Amino acid sequence: MAGLGELGAGGWVITRQYGPWVRWTMLSMDADLEPDDPVDLHMGEYCEACRRCIKACPGNAITKEKIWYRGVYKRKVDTKKCFPFFEKHDGCGICLKVCPIGRFGYEKCMEAFRQDGTIPGEIV
Repeated sequence: MAGLGELGAGGWVITRQYGPWVRWTMLSMDADLEPDDPVDLHMGEYCEACRRCIKACPGNAITKEKIWYRGVYKRKVDTKKCFPFFEKHDGCGICLKVCPIGRFGYEKCMEAFRQDGTIPGEIV
């Protein structure tokens, strides 16, 4: 809602500049700041067409269908499936690695998608 990015299918925020490769922290301050408007990067349509993170997840932790969660329909990472796999293998990140936005950049991916509906980079 702060205009920093948009939620992708893998449960992480995707930004125009860094794709899914952002780690969020919190900064608390007492300042009068003008809030930004939410951003629409069209990730809903893109992720629905792509679904690579869902297909590649070795723990089947990303819901295939959107669910009602905190007032909106979205995909959610099932932490009961994700965390055991993550701990067993000392990390994972496969969902991030297969995301075309992270691999090829937002602009290139969206240009191809708008042009003819293609998603760059096939999974081999």
